[in-house]
Amino acid sequence: MTAENKEQLLKLLQQYKSLGISEQIDYEKIYLYSLITHSTAIEGSTVTEVEAQLLFDEGITSSKRTIVEQNMNLDLKAAYDYGRKWIKRHEDITTASLNCMAKMHCAHLKHDIDQFLKSIDTEMVDKQELQKKMVDKWSIKPSLADKLADILIFASDKREIRTEMLVGEFGFAETSAKRYLRQLTEYGYLEAHGGNKNRTYSKKRV
Repeated sequence: MTAENKEQLLKLLQQYKSLGISEQIDYEKIYLYSLITHSTAIEGSTVTEVEAQLLFDEGITSSKRTIVEQNMNLDLKAAYDYGRKWIKRHEDITTASLNCMAKMHCAHLKHDIDQFLKSIDTEMVDKQELQKKMVDKWSIKPSLADKLADILIFASDKREIRTEMLVGEFGFAETSAKRYLRQLTEYGYLEAHGGNKNRTYSKKRV
C-alpha cells in the first residue's frame, strides 16, 4: 500500500466515523434478537425475528404464536439483559451467587413445566393406539393414519394450527395439508374456525 493510498483510506475512515454511520444501526441489538429467536427455536418456539423485534421493542404480540412461545422469548431476553449487566459489574463468582442462580433457574424451570402441562391434554397421545383406532373406525390405510396421528400430536400443544404450519413442519404439499386437516375435522378430531382464506383448526375437546 502506497503512502497516498494509506492517507486516502484513513481520510475515508475518519469521514465514516464523523458521519456516525456505524451508530445508525444497532448491530448489537440485531445480533441479540437473532440469537434469542434461534435459541428458543431449538426449544420449539416458532416466533420469527420480526415478531420478536415487535414484541421486545413495541410490546406487540403475534396472534399466530402461543403465549408460551412468546413468554419463552421474553424470558430469554430478560436473562440476557441481566447477564450483560451482571458481567459489566465484574462481581466475584461465589458459592452464594451460584446457589442464588441455581434457585432462580429451578424456579423458572418449574414455571415452564407448569405452563407446558397446562398447554397440553392431561392424557399424552399414544400414536400407535391412535393409528389403530383410525384404521379400525374409519377404514383408512395405515400410511394415512400415520400422517394424521403425527398431525394430531403436533397440534396437541398448540391453540391453533394452519395449513402453512403443516407444510413447514412435515413438508406436505399445501393441497395435501388441507386435505388432511379436512379429514381430521370430518372424523371429529379437529374443529375448523374462519373462512377458507383465514381458516384455522384447533384440537376438539371431548
